[in-house]
Amino acid sequence: MPRGPPAIPPSISPCTEKHLRFSARIRMWMGTLSKAIGSLGGYIAGQGPLVQYLKFTAPLHIFSTGISPANAAAALEAIRVQDEPHRVARVRALSEYFRDSARARGLDVGVSRASAVVPIIVGEWEKAIAVSNWLLREGVNVMPIGYPAVAREECRLRFFINADHTEDDLDRSLDLVEKAMAENAESMEHTPAGASPAGANRVSHAGSQSDPQPDPVGGPQFCAGAGADVLVAGASGFIGSHLVRRLAEGGHRVRALVREGSDRTVFEGVDVEIVTGELGDPESLDRAVAGVRHVYNCAGMSADWGPWEDFQRINIDGSRNLVEAAHRAGTVERFLHVSTTDVYGYPVTPCDESAGFNDIGLPYNRSKGLGEQAVRETARRLGLPCTVVRPVSVYGPRSKDFVIEIATQLLKGQMVYIGGGNVPAGLIYVDDLVDGMIAACRSEAAVGKVYNLRDPDLTTWREYIDALAEGLGVKKPAVNLPSPVARGVATVSERLYGVLGVKGRPLLTRHAVSLFDRDQSYPVNRASDDFAFKSEVGFREGVARTLAWLDSPEGRRYVIR
Repeated sequence: MPRGPPAIPPSISPCTEKHLRFSARIRMWMGTLSKAIGSLGGYIAGQGPLVQYLKFTAPLHIFSTGISPANAAAALEAIRVQDEPHRVARVRALSEYFRDSARARGLDVGVSRASAVVPIIVGEWEKAIAVSNWLLREGVNVMPIGYPAVAREECRLRFFINADHTEDDLDRSLDLVEKAMAENAESMEHTPAGASPAGANRVSHAGSQSDPQPDPVGGPQFCAGAGADVLVAGASGFIGSHLVRRLAEGGHRVRALVREGSDRTVFEGVDVEIVTGELGDPESLDRAVAGVRHVYNCAGMSADWGPWEDFQRINIDGSRNLVEAAHRAGTVERFLHVSTTDVYGYPVTPCDESAGFNDIGLPYNRSKGLGEQAVRETARRLGLPCTVVRPVSVYGPRSKDFVIEIATQLLKGQMVYIGGGNVPAGLIYVDDLVDGMIAACRSEAAVGKVYNLRDPDLTTWREYIDALAEGLGVKKPAVNLPSPVARGVATVSERLYGVLGVKGRPLLTRHAVSLFDRDQSYPVNRASDDFAFKSEVGFREGVARTLAWLDSPEGRRYVIR
């Protein structure tokens, strides 16, 4: 076998040459021929000996039927025309036209945006089937999508817009949808539910019903019958959104539990099924956990100030409710709960996991400690395998506490050091955290245990804050508050806000002082031993990625420069 990359013909463009040289370093490349390619099946590419070996040893290849010549030709042609951007531009324009026209007619397209797959929500499954059959008789082939891919009351028709459609085609389809939905239910349902008129073949233009298909929230939902195997609660939050993406990239069928009105743009480009619900609503939790094997609880109120009732409702009662729902589902094999090292009560010397919960009276510390106890006790009582992770200071894109707030204060010139900022921050980049969570959830050794998670580097708060300031092009903090002074200011501020009934957050809180004043280098030996936890993203790389996000359109929406 040749040692170096293959020679590149002189006729190949520099961009293609760079891609080929990169590809030459990869032993195996696997991909799909459905979705963007618009065909069927998938492929594994590699050098000749590897391909030959797989042909005669891979059971899924030996015992399956290859794709048809027509599908192979379609895939090849799709690859051949991938450098024709006008096709993509036309699909986008037609999709927006269809969405706008549907909304103008009062049709419900949900939260569809920036996708050529557009739903029209019609309600109950029987109605969706009836409307779909009615439209097929009129020459419009649109598949109905029902529970459990979507909520029972949100069954829909899923339209696939392509570059060969015209605006007249789309207008006619919408005219017929309006007419079909206005027809008397009896007249629409004279074709039995699930049946097609004689001689008609129900063919989806975007793959079979067993394949995941794109959903309007920016990522596909799974079609009826496929089902999710993983639930992420708090999926639209900082940690949850990164976990959803990581799980989907790893081949999991992911269901995301989010609250009504949550930002769903974080799921763009991700295969995910969305379920709307609340931790205080057992019925919505039962829908969310139905059929899944693993539950990740990333939901929680992460704040250093607020009404105790909110902390209790979300961090304690809500977590207990989710464990009970997971038990009722009867399919859940592991429940992973995200806690925090704040439950230790900010000791002077960092402790390992054998240390118990230390309630020092701060709402976040207290609620997370009591919430963790509620999860572990409920899981033990119900016999549900449970694992708890206690991350330290998590940073990265969309981090509210350690990126957005600090960057905002730096840009305003209001950031200060506390105690010189010379204690280890206990940082962990969010990608390393979610990888550790997934490893813990899969590990049999982790059942019934708790784990601290952080990067091994003893990066100080000063080093972290200075790196952000330098990357943002602003001055480093000019003020240093000695720890006793900072604690006194925080105590007085909180009391004043409490007496005056101010709902906003004080300029300084005891929680913030405790985080920035105490050594956060909690040991992670147990995680390293039980599931080989390690950090792949170093401090420099993590900060570079974070700064790149802050300079992106999404980051600039959060942090005004």
